[in-house]
Order: sequence, then structure tokens, then C-alpha cells
Amino acid sequence: MSINTTRFAGLTGLVLTAGLLCIITPYVSATTVPVALEDDNLDCVFERDFCGWKPYIVNSTWRRSNTSDGAINGIRPPNGTDWMAYAISTSESWAELESPEFTHTDPANLTFAVVQTRSDFGSRIHQAQLFLRTVKETDTQMIWSTVSSFKWTRQSVIIPPAINIRLLFRFRVGFDRQIAAIANINVRILPGYVMNSTEPSTTKESKQRRTQVAVDLDKDVSCSFALDECGWAYSADSDVSWRRTKEAGSPFLSVEAPRNSSDPYFLEFRGVESNEIVRSYIISEPIHNQRPRNLSFYYTKRGENYAGSVFELLLDRLDENVHNITMRNSSHKVIWSAPIETDYQKRKWKRTTVLINDTGTISLRFICAANYYIFCGIDDVVLQDEIETPNSATSVVVQFLTMLISVIVLLDHVTFS
Repeated sequence: MSINTTRFAGLTGLVLTAGLLCIITPYVSATTVPVALEDDNLDCVFERDFCGWKPYIVNSTWRRSNTSDGAINGIRPPNGTDWMAYAISTSESWAELESPEFTHTDPANLTFAVVQTRSDFGSRIHQAQLFLRTVKETDTQMIWSTVSSFKWTRQSVIIPPAINIRLLFRFRVGFDRQIAAIANINVRILPGYVMNSTEPSTTKESKQRRTQVAVDLDKDVSCSFALDECGWAYSADSDVSWRRTKEAGSPFLSVEAPRNSSDPYFLEFRGVESNEIVRSYIISEPIHNQRPRNLSFYYTKRGENYAGSVFELLLDRLDENVHNITMRNSSHKVIWSAPIETDYQKRKWKRTTVLINDTGTISLRFICAANYYIFCGIDDVVLQDEIETPNSATSVVVQFLTMLISVIVLLDHVTFS
């Protein structure tokens, strides 16, 4: 697949081929003079305008939205702000947001909240990206990306010292029910901060590794299964295994992909014998989880409620001292289990979120025990950080508990007065 984009102002040519970004025409700087980066001259909450950031989108317009506007394609501004900027377009293209040109001599910390509901991550092309553009050196490097983000996530990226640079956000668009949004852009100078080897740099030594910079550890776990299984592998100890398909369960328990999925493919498992329960699993590649994160996915389990039938998600903790992955000892625990639904009306795809609270080297493993009349399905797996929105279920529960405590205190006061 090859995607061409011709940009405004400098008419930069970008070609995205097989998931690799190539610069084919240098960006020509405008006549504006770069400013010295300060703590607030790139900050933007999008309350009045775009704060000097240049929006670009094909056959559409970047817009700003306030909390009072309600949800836009199911998304409203996140906690901490009443405003967001968002892009929606039916043209298959990249929506872009570019900063003014600036210079800084110390590392800086860039934080922002982002949503990208485009879910074509089975193609291995990250649907939200951030580039650092060193204009005079005609060099562009990716310093952050994510396959998708269905809910608001808070991101933090270190910007290395550089002269005459711009920041460029890119979001893949192309469906009117999809939305890409950004909020609360904030930059803080870090005097004396010493950058480590995994952080982006504009030195010549960094050029060889720049395509590896800041690629999040969800790249092989998050998968829509549109093209393949990404970083997931089938069990080798069973004659019957999971399979990638777009129509499962025929002629019984017929099922298609979730209605909100971007492609018709998903993973399914069912046994081959009517009176024998068979267990099989699909396991992720080992990942080094540095912080608690959320794993969300679509799932469905259908059929008769036979004894021994299960559909579970296990977390395997791996021994980091053993370098050979196949020889590693592991301990595991069940972190999610799905009930079987015998009611036809309830046998639909559901989306759930599971907290991955363990840090260190781990693998994730879906296990299904089924016979010929039982079906397990998985689709659109996403591993990411999460920011709750003001109207999320968690926020509602907190508000309810706060109100309940206030009522109890009031009643207690009335009783004793």
C-alpha cells in the first residue's frame, strides 16, 4: 500500500509504503523567524484558536469543540479542560497539525491528550504519529506513535535540544464515524536534564535508530487481525487451534466481526467433537510492561453451557534472567473470564477493558475450552494508557459515592442535633 500526501506551505512530499515513512521532498521553511522555546509558547488548550499551530486536512476542516457542544462521534473533551481540537474526514488521508518553528538549547517535556478512533492497526501502520522536523537539515524523525486510542490517553514525549525545528502531528482519517482529537498541549523546559539512549536525538548518531524512537510497547499486542495475527501466536500443544477468519461457526453459531470493527477479520476457536472439550490458547509475544495499562478487546462466547467450558485471559510473568524465551519459567494468573451466554439476544460482541497492573516481562494468553457447539471469538485488541472522561462510568460512580457520603453525614448531623 502506498499513500501520498502533499502538504500545504512547504509542499512536503511524504510516501508511506509498507508502513515505512520516506521523505521525498525537503520541507522548505517559510519566512517566519524561529522563536526560542519557552514554557508556554507551544501550549494550547484550543479555547480561542489553534495558538499558532497550523491545521491541515483534505476535504474537511479541523474544528474546536467545547464541553457544552456535547459528544462528537462519542468523544468530548477530557478531564482538565473544556476544549479540544478534532478532525473528521471521509477522504482517505492524513490530518495534520504543525507547530510554529522554534529553537531550544535544553531538552523539553511535551505532554498532550489524544484520541484516535481509527482502528486499521492490523496493517501495522500507526494511526497517530508525532514527528520532529529539523528544517535546515531536511531531516524528519518519528518521536511518538500509537496504533489507535479509543479513549483519551495522556502522552509524554521528551524533545531533544535542536535548532529551527517544528513538531508535526499526523492522524489517519477517512471515515465519517471516526474522530481524531487532541487537547491540552503543554511544553516544559528541562534545564540540566540528561537524555538516555532510548530518547530521540538530533545528533548524527541518532539517525540510524530514529525509526525505532518512541514506538510504544503495544505495537505487537494491539491488533485488528485485518492482515495477520501481529504479535500473537497459536498454541503448539493442541491439534485444534485458533484461526483468523471472517466467518465462523458455520453452519452452527454463525457469527461475523463486531459491527464497529474496521475490517471483517477476527480470531475464533471451537472444538471438533460434539462430546469432547478441547483447550487451546493464543499468546502474545513477551513484552516489558513498564507501567499499569489497559487491555481492551471485543469478545464473544456462544453455545451450550457444557461443564469444563471456559474463556479466559491469563497473564504470564516471565523470568527475566533467562535469555532464551522458550526456556523461561513463568507464573500465571487469570485476569479475566467470560460467562457463556445461552440467551440468543445476549450472544453479541461485547467490548471489555482489563487492567494490566503487573510490570516487568509478561505475556498475555487467551484460553478457550470448547467443543463443536461452543465458540470463542476475539477482535480489535488494544493495549494503551487511559484517561477517564468526565462522563465516564468511573466518574459517575465517584460522584454518586461522594453524594451518598454527604447524605449520610447530613442525616447523622440531623439525628444528633
